[in-house]
Amino acid sequence: MLSTLLSKAGELVTREELQQEIWSRDTFVDFEAGLNYCLGHLRATLGDAASHPTFIETLRGRGYRFVSPVERVGGNVRTIAVLPSTTSAATSPRSSWPTGWPTG
Repeated sequence: MLSTLLSKAGELVTREELQQEIWSRDTFVDFEAGLNYCLGHLRATLGDAASHPTFIETLRGRGYRFVSPVERVGGNVRTIAVLPSTTSAATSPRSSWPTGWPTG
């Protein structure tokens, strides 16, 4: 899910696109619940919140958009935004996040 959102940073990614990327055509799952579960864990990992998105914006009824600025360097994507430290996000300062993610 993150790879798909990063590959289209700033663009709308529909729930249907995510379904096709994550599950094969012959897989029968409750993809609505599965996407919601994955998105919840992804947001928790990133320290993001749907109500005040830093990374993933929900476009109600349409899909999602990765809204943090990214920089593509070779085959990697690097986010320019920040993540909370490992302590409580509500009380800790944010620090820069210089991690590059593979796009493939």
